[in-house]
Amino acid sequence: MNIKEKLASASKKERTPQQQKAMTILNWVATAVCIVVIVFALVMAIFTIAGTTNDNHLTQFGDKIYLNVASDSMEPTFNTSDVLIANAFNYEKQLSELKVGQVVTFKTTVRSGGATYEIYNTHRIVHINYENDGLTVRNFTTRGDNQDGTWQEAAAELDKDVDDQKESVIGSTEIVAPSNIVATWGSVDGEGNFKAGKMLKGVGGFSNWIQDTENFGANRKTRFFCIVVLPLILLFVIYAFILVRTLVIAKLENQRKVQSEQVVSVDGLSDEEKRRLAQELLASLQASAGGEKASDAKNADDAAAQEAPVQEEKSDEQNTGEKSE
Repeated sequence: MNIKEKLASASKKERTPQQQKAMTILNWVATAVCIVVIVFALVMAIFTIAGTTNDNHLTQFGDKIYLNVASDSMEPTFNTSDVLIANAFNYEKQLSELKVGQVVTFKTTVRSGGATYEIYNTHRIVHINYENDGLTVRNFTTRGDNQDGTWQEAAAELDKDVDDQKESVIGSTEIVAPSNIVATWGSVDGEGNFKAGKMLKGVGGFSNWIQDTENFGANRKTRFFCIVVLPLILLFVIYAFILVRTLVIAKLENQRKVQSEQVVSVDGLSDEEKRRLAQELLASLQASAGGEKASDAKNADDAAAQEAPVQEEKSDEQNTGEKSE
């Protein structure tokens, strides 16, 4: 039995109602899993591709930038693995909109293992530093919220003279140039009150793992291939096999149908057709029997012809023997 026949026979096996129900459930589960995997892979692929369409390599759609939170420096404002939906920022056009209390995302560099990496950090502006003219913005002092004291207290402390400032209140800060700011999150009203922006709680953990933020993206390509590309390849192979199997079974079923249609039923013939069919069958049998008899007669003649010379030789030998006596 070849593979085509095996596939066809497997599809024709009768199943009990319980088996049919189990197969239906398994088919639904398999279909649901495939849909989830495909949707997940497509979403990850779209977000990854979107990160390659701009110079900052950020996931950006229009003026919205999706940022994965990779550290706890801004807790409790937002937590690790949250996804911030920030607004793209153009410092040449929007610099005057920045106020103390605004949360901004900016480029910065860190050193690890003897190497320097460029990353994005999200902190809050606690002071605006001006040039000597008091009008031109030179840079910003930023601070993470996850420190002792509030950002309002730190901002008030930075407004004091340098000699009067208390480092314990200010905490750890970072100076940021306006050109390094790429996005803003939330807003600050005229009275200095901060309103949080939109975010997706706890959905960025898996993305952080794929991007390997702990190791600055060292294993990002490998993880992306294993989690996104490889499942799509496997699904393609599985569905290709199912398609080929379905086509083979359909072809075999069609052949059986054609053969069954070509078989003539005797019950469907008229009396005249039955009589003619019987005569043709009888004539065929007689012709076959006559052919066998003719063949037997011919074989007998050939045997007799072969025996005649042998008898003549024996007769000659006997005559020769008598003469010698």
